[in-house]
Amino acid sequence: LTAKDIDFTTEEIFAPQPVVDISKCRYCSVCSQHCPEKAIQFNRFVPSVTLIVSRCVACGKCMRYCTRNGIRMQEKLSGTIKQSHNGEHSFIAGQLPGSGDFQMPLIKAMIERLSSASVILCDSGPGTGSQVRAGVSAMDAALLVIEPLMGWETDLDMLLDFLEEFNIPAGIILNRVNLNLPVIDEIKLYCIKHAVPFLGAVPNIDLQEEKKPFSWKIRAVDLLPEVTQIWS
Repeated sequence: LTAKDIDFTTEEIFAPQPVVDISKCRYCSVCSQHCPEKAIQFNRFVPSVTLIVSRCVACGKCMRYCTRNGIRMQEKLSGTIKQSHNGEHSFIAGQLPGSGDFQMPLIKAMIERLSSASVILCDSGPGTGSQVRAGVSAMDAALLVIEPLMGWETDLDMLLDFLEEFNIPAGIILNRVNLNLPVIDEIKLYCIKHAVPFLGAVPNIDLQEEKKPFSWKIRAVDLLPEVTQIWS
């Protein structure tokens, strides 16, 4: 079954985005102090105001707390939601327009449309940015797929601290790794120390060397016993 075999309904998601009137701004930073995502930043040395669109959740607090009436909200397209059903399974996907900076309202709208009675699988990008935090915070468990590069321990510390904020259990999978590297034993010891399940490793295959097609996938059904272990 591919995306071409599924009929999707389409819904555009609009949300209010802040617009700052610089002529009224006295750079007091009150709006920034009340922004839950720190999406508004000031530079008092070279007076300027910057809206980090990718962090904005369209809550309107910046406009509400501005003492100069220097902020208005303008409706912007955050993205498009595509939904479909196939038997017992439901599919929901978000599509960003253009540069796709105004992502948070789209992510919020997608989360609101999830069924609490369903098992939900969410594929999230790397890091712990606002978009990732918003998506992962609605999940019950996380699979951390990492590459054992330099600084892996610091990255894992950051990710696990982030998940602990939301009380989300996690398991670790290594991706694109030489199975003979000693770092695998180091990561296994890290998992034992932090009481995090080690769920396996995806081998790094050199397709040029192999001279043949190769496909390696982690199927959700294959990981069900391990996911159950994470929850228990």
